[in-house]
Amino acid sequence: VEEPAWPVGESIDLRHETGVRGYVHTWDGRGCIVLSFHHATCDGIGCFRFIGDLLAAYGRRTADAGDLPKLLPLDPASLRVRGQFDLRFPSPISTWVALKGTIVETWKVLSRRPQVLKNIARPELKKHRNPVMAVESLSAEQYEDYADRAAELNVTVNDLLMRDMFLTIQRWNDQRSSGNCRGWIRITMPTSLRGKRDTRMPATNTLGYAFVTHHTSECEDPQQLLTAIAADTAAIRTWHLGAMFVDMLRRASCFPGLLWLGSRLGRRFSTIVLSNLGDPARRFRARLPHIDGELVAGNLRVKSMFGAPPIRPGTRAAVALFHYPRQLVLAMNCDSRW
Repeated sequence: VEEPAWPVGESIDLRHETGVRGYVHTWDGRGCIVLSFHHATCDGIGCFRFIGDLLAAYGRRTADAGDLPKLLPLDPASLRVRGQFDLRFPSPISTWVALKGTIVETWKVLSRRPQVLKNIARPELKKHRNPVMAVESLSAEQYEDYADRAAELNVTVNDLLMRDMFLTIQRWNDQRSSGNCRGWIRITMPTSLRGKRDTRMPATNTLGYAFVTHHTSECEDPQQLLTAIAADTAAIRTWHLGAMFVDMLRRASCFPGLLWLGSRLGRRFSTIVLSNLGDPARRFRARLPHIDGELVAGNLRVKSMFGAPPIRPGTRAAVALFHYPRQLVLAMNCDSRW
């Protein structure tokens, strides 16, 4: 039996079912666990916390006494404060100056309509927006070379990945356009809002978003583009822009019908989503033994772990990156119609 296709994109209706759905498929002495999470109930980090506890619970049933995984205690009461974030601004910036800056950045997001990922439409699938997942791996040596390159340029690996994503999108769209494709490219970057007090929090969605927007003309100078992106990501960390995004949604919810309308408009907010989750095992709260860098849960040895964020209409792809066990794994959730 061949390895199964990953069944992503099947909608979960929270009015009639829980926010997680899964099944197990086995073939040729191997097994595959496929889990789908509704993003309103659980973000990527929360997913891996859930998976870690699931593996630990399984391992405790099948492992020898000396190799039992450890399940760390949870505190459900911490869910009551999951919407409280640290929004302190860098000194000597006042709240008023920060508010004005937020309004300016919000206007940029709304006024700069990002490009779509271009491709030839598949008319036979026009009515079916079922995402499909593509997965690719880079060896440890390739990833180390990439990390060394980032260090030479005095930027983070994430900055370099994002710069190369801009260049890839610009090249992709140019190749699929009659002429040079010009306009704004926007990458949505999920940001975790977890703090120290969230250590024992159960799996949940504690996520904000930051938007990195640049014009295609900036791709003509890759080094200058990298410098600009490094400044963007530094500002995201310094100003806690992911938390400010959630706070703006909270303020918008004070106006009846505004969030309902905004979430149902077909407006495209970004060209692509890029999420770097690092080593999934570091997101676990459970503690499992390792063999050659691979997790062991009783009689189960975990060979790979990956997933990808959901996609909104108009945003035709979302990419997540993982470092497990000694390689870089790229998983892309994409709209099958394109």
